[in-house]
Amino acid sequence: MPAIVIPKQLLKALAPLDLQSVIAHERAHIRRHDTISNLIQRLIEAWLFFNPWVRIAGTYLAKERESACDDWVVEKTGSPDEYAACLAMLAQIVKPKNAPILTPSAFRSRHALVARIERLGSKEPRPLTVNPYVVGGIVMLFAVLTLALQALSPALAVTPAAYAGSPSARDAASAVAAACAHPNSDALVVTAAPPLLPHGFKVTGYVTVAVTIAPSGRVVHTAILHSSGNTDIDNAVAAAARQSKYSPKIVNCTPVQGSYVFRADFAPNG
Repeated sequence: MPAIVIPKQLLKALAPLDLQSVIAHERAHIRRHDTISNLIQRLIEAWLFFNPWVRIAGTYLAKERESACDDWVVEKTGSPDEYAACLAMLAQIVKPKNAPILTPSAFRSRHALVARIERLGSKEPRPLTVNPYVVGGIVMLFAVLTLALQALSPALAVTPAAYAGSPSARDAASAVAAACAHPNSDALVVTAAPPLLPHGFKVTGYVTVAVTIAPSGRVVHTAILHSSGNTDIDNAVAAAARQSKYSPKIVNCTPVQGSYVFRADFAPNG
């Protein structure tokens, strides 16, 4: 159950009517559930401590909380001047620096207290309406909180660091993401370059070359797996393997490094 705790020094220093005004003010905080809203505000301010606009909005919210409770007291007592005098007396007794941060305190600062007293002494009407600064502050708090959550949330797609910086890699990744009909596939040759075989050889056979393909589709390494026994032929097939065009290996719709076995068969050509 909510409770109002009043220090002994206030019980001794305040007149009965002033004490009733203080209790009415605190009861207004309880009726408005200001303790809960103040706790949420302080948690947001602590989380987004680096953003000065959050602190400014919090200051406006605290000011409007106190003004609303002051209006509640004036509505009940009908004596704004006496209540202003009560606040002035409280300012002499309670030090602002002793106010708990999680409490919607009336004594956050002397400047705020003076502003409240001046407001009570004003002859202008104090209607209990929605203040645009409060609405703007609440909207801003939610906007900043939304941006913070969006910045801290994990990305929906992760680009591997090995190929994120290459323009050709980004193009390949974009193409895969745009039309991922096959989420998993091996590296394949797209355009095979013909080997420039030397003239006059008298052997028949084949050469296989292991081709390592980067996520961008670029050839990063080649190695002879099966040799023809002729160095010139082997070198010609290896050069053709490097000059061919490949599609990268795909794992879960993401290009990764893979390998392809390039094969060239040959027979005597003259």
